[in-house]
This record gives sequence, structure tokens and C-alpha cells, in this order.
Amino acid sequence: GQVRECYERQLSANRDLYGKVLVHFVINAQGVVNEPKIENSTMKSSMVEGCMLRRLSNWKFPMPRGGTMVKVSYPFLIDWNPRYLFRSYFQGREDEMEYFLTHVCNQEWNEKQDAGRSFADGQKEVAEKFPQFKTEIEAYFKNWPQTLGQPIEGTVEILEGLAADKKSRLLALSNWSGETFHFARAKFPFLRIFEAILVSGDERLIKPDARFFNLLVERHGVVPKESVFIDDVDRNIVAAQKLGYQTIHFKNPEQLGLSLGPMLNQK
Repeated sequence: GQVRECYERQLSANRDLYGKVLVHFVINAQGVVNEPKIENSTMKSSMVEGCMLRRLSNWKFPMPRGGTMVKVSYPFLIDWNPRYLFRSYFQGREDEMEYFLTHVCNQEWNEKQDAGRSFADGQKEVAEKFPQFKTEIEAYFKNWPQTLGQPIEGTVEILEGLAADKKSRLLALSNWSGETFHFARAKFPFLRIFEAILVSGDERLIKPDARFFNLLVERHGVVPKESVFIDDVDRNIVAAQKLGYQTIHFKNPEQLGLSLGPMLNQK
């Protein structure tokens, strides 16, 4: 969240801003970040890179075992932007594009597709309210794959490590439209690692609804108190805790890895 904020602040001034930033830092014996520096960057933005280093300097991790220092090199991959799709439609009319993404096909509208509404119905709803955006509204679904960015590589590495270890079952609850999830499956091979992925649009249930969580219990025999639920949304974490899950509120891959270790060692 903090690193993405550094990116999004500069994105308002440069809509073509994207790239990969490799950051090196040291976690000392107290869990404090020392010596953050940029090892390599294809973003070429001193404003973003400087902001990232300042934010990293304030991060605090659990104290490493044995009182040792931990050296970290992590690639922050920031390459998702719905404007990649719509810039060609709005042809430089930035304010109009921002209005469209904020008031027409916005997050609330998209979440209804995640909950099971068809894109056809969703498009009809906003097209009636905003007929001037008919072409762009239709493009949202027709060209939806162009809205996909890249995976967070550090997180994928953790997933692959868990799979290789073969000590934990890996299942997923995803808030995603059933009409578009197949595009993600095709683009991201790591999704095949999961034993099962329950997609909200297919189930017509969406996090944080307890009924969606309970499908894991009913279909896959998941025992909440013996399971770790990971999510980056507060309300989903709260819902999981109420159901008895151990939880990790995802902030960044390093925090995830350090939080997962002690939980898995308890099993």
C-alpha cells in the first residue's frame, strides 16, 4: 500500500509511468530497516524511488531469529493501470477518462460483477445513466484482458515455496467476475498451484460474506482454526477472524513471509 501510493502520486503527472524497481535493504536484529537503496530501476523516476526509500526506512519487521541481520533484495513490480486500456479511447482527454473511471465504471460497479452480476447487465445499467460513454462501457468487457497487470513477484515466490514444501494445502477465495477469471488463469500460470480457487462471480457470494468462507469448509474440509487466511482488505480479515481463522493482513511480501513462518511452524 505505501509503495503503491508513491507510484500513484506520480502517476497523476505522468500517465505513462511504470516499471520494475529493485530495492536492497537490511533488517537489523531489532527488526528495523537499515541501508535501503535502489539496486536497479526501469521506472526511471527519482520521485517514486526516493519516496519508496523513505517509506522503507520506516518499516518495522518482527525481530529475526537468532538476533542476526537479514539482507533483502526485492523487486517491486508496478505495472497495473486501467488507463492502459482506456487511454486509446479518450485520446488525451485525461479529465474525462478520470471521470469515467471514478463515476461510471468504478470500483463499486465492478464489485457487482464480482458478486455475480453479468457484465451485460452492468453495462446496461451504466449505459442508461451515461449514454455518452457507451463505447467505453462496452470496451471494458470486450477488451478486459488489457486491464491486467503483472503479479507481485515476491508473493508468487512465497506461493511456489509453500507448494514445493508440500506441507500445506493451498486454496483461494477470490472476489472476481466469473466471466473474466479465465483471462487471469491464462495469463498467470501460478494460479494452477492452488488446489482449488472459489471465484465469487461463479458462486454469487463475495467476501466478506461468511457464506463464501463456509464453502471452503463444506467442499474442501477446511478447519478454520487450523488454517491461515491472507488478505489485503480489512473487512475480509475481520470476517475471517470471526469465523476462527488465523489471519495475516497482507502489506508486502516480506511481511507476509515473516508472518507466515511462525504460524506454519506451529502446525
